[in-house]
Parts: sequence; structure tokens; C-alpha cells
Amino acid sequence: MFRSELVGIKINNVKMKFLNGDSLVSDRKNSVYDIDIRNNEICIPDFRNDKVIVFDKNFDEIREINNILSPHSLTFGDDGAIYVATYRNGRIQKFDAFGVEIVDWDQKLRENGQVSKPISLDIDTNGNVLIADYELKSVIRVNKEGFYIDSLTIAEKKDFLPHCVRADGKGLVYVADRGKSASIMVFSEDGEFLRTWKNPGKTFDPLAVCIFRDKFVFVPDYSDSRLHLFDVAGKYLASFGARGNKPGDFLNITNLAVDNDSNAYVVEQDSNRVQKIELEELVKDYELMQKNEY
Repeated sequence: MFRSELVGIKINNVKMKFLNGDSLVSDRKNSVYDIDIRNNEICIPDFRNDKVIVFDKNFDEIREINNILSPHSLTFGDDGAIYVATYRNGRIQKFDAFGVEIVDWDQKLRENGQVSKPISLDIDTNGNVLIADYELKSVIRVNKEGFYIDSLTIAEKKDFLPHCVRADGKGLVYVADRGKSASIMVFSEDGEFLRTWKNPGKTFDPLAVCIFRDKFVFVPDYSDSRLHLFDVAGKYLASFGARGNKPGDFLNITNLAVDNDSNAYVVEQDSNRVQKIELEELVKDYELMQKNEY
């Protein structure tokens, strides 16, 4: 059971359990920074071992995509293609649905200096690739062929440090900014800045964004090892966890993903585990709150 602080919402029974992450780490800390779920497959970039590992829902390994230098983030195109951001060599590698690399897909981006340290990827409603670049302090949009389209307008801010970009599938783009503002920034899909979600507590180090059921937004707080929960309007609802290695505690959360059965999978930089959180009761509580039945 999670330790939690709640604002305007109670959680009856938010359960969690460990999954076996040992295969990720080879007796070393895994430094896993991202996770994605497609078609009941859990995909995790293994940063230290230069590969992407694909698991089934029981966390048994299905296959690997190898020879990817320090993969930091990945996402899936609507055609089944896999895009992987390799932070150390400043590349975006694209693979088809069978895991075959499309060679030099990012060549023009590299030649034009439009990527340097790509750290997060997602796909917008038109199938374009959103790329957050930590060194260039920018979020750009690229088409399926790898050609630059435009960037988010806030990218000119000198203190902007985008660590995660997420499209909600309905025309909004969320960016976790680790710069001085330490906030979640919300944009329209054409790059217009709309609003900022500020610090929900004494400290805030937003590392990622996970949108759930078009109602919730989870934000991992890296420095505080907590998981914050907002509604889609930016209202702060709750915080989960504390720093530690017990069930329900975290050791520097880096990202999470939610499957079709309302289970969240949380990855942490400083542990060799994945924690699975069952969210169905949280959804029920939220719906009750919306109906003013509390």
C-alpha cells in the first residue's frame, strides 16, 4: 500500500506489487529512464547494455533490439515503427515494426544541428515525432521521413530544460521542464504555449508525464522520489510514496506507463525493479468525487 498525501481525493485501495526487473540489470544498476506499452508488450530501453528489451505482461522477455548506444527513450509510430533516442551519441534511430533499422533516418536533423542530446520522444495526432532535446533546450516536431517541421515556441527560453514530452492524442502537448520554472508546460499541438502547472509542494523536479484515461496526469518527482497526481486541468490531487526500497517507496523515479487494464508500471533509476500499481480503485474514487458523493 502506498504512503500518500491527498488533496480533494481519497484513495481506498491503490495496490502495488514488484515485477522482476533482474533481467534488465545484469547485476548492475539499470539506469532505466523510460518505458512504453504497446499491444500488451512492455518495452524498456536498457541504457547501460545498449539495447531495448521487450517483455510480455508477465514480465517474461520476448525479444531484444540490440546495438543501440545508450537508449534513453522510445516511442511507437502509428505504423508500428519504433523510434529510439540515444542520448550519448545524439541520435534518433528508427526501426520498422520487425525491428529492422531504417538507416540514417535522422541524418538531416544531425547535419542541421537540430538534435544534440535527445532525451524524450512521442507521436502527435498526425503521426509526427516530437523530440525533446536537453542540450539544445528545445522540443521540435519532425515528420515520418525525418524532416524538421517546427518547434514549440517556449523553446527560446534560456532556462527551459525539457526532460519529457507527451502528446495526449487530442491536440495538447505536455512538457516536463526541469529548468528554473520546474513545472509542467502545456502547448497546443501546433506549438502555441498555453499554460504552466506549478510546484505542488516544497520541491518539484518533474522528470516525466504520463496521461491516464484522459482524466489524470502522473508526474514523477525525481529528487523527492515521489509520484504526483494531477487532473487534466492541472489541479493537484495527490502524492504517492517516499524515498526507499520498500514496496510503495521509490528510488528516483524516471518514468511510468499505463496499460489497458489500468495498471501503471513505474521504473526507477536507482533500483533493479519495476513496480506495478493497480489504479482501478483510484479511478472509482475520482468518479465519485466528480459526482459530489463524498
